[in-house]
Amino acid sequence: MASNSSHQGTQPGSSSSPESTCILVGISSNAETAMELLSWTIEVAACPGDTIVALHVL
Repeated sequence: MASNSSHQGTQPGSSSSPESTCILVGISSNAETAMELLSWTIEVAACPGDTIVALHVL
């Protein structure tokens, strides 16, 4: 999975960036896979104050 590249100079999951970011996550119709991806995004890619948007397209 790709890391959140908008937090330049920081590692995913670190909180040293003063900016907030919107992270768009495309999810599948498989509920288990979607939960795993959202959990990974929250735990690894997002920083405190970031917004995570889950998008499912039919």
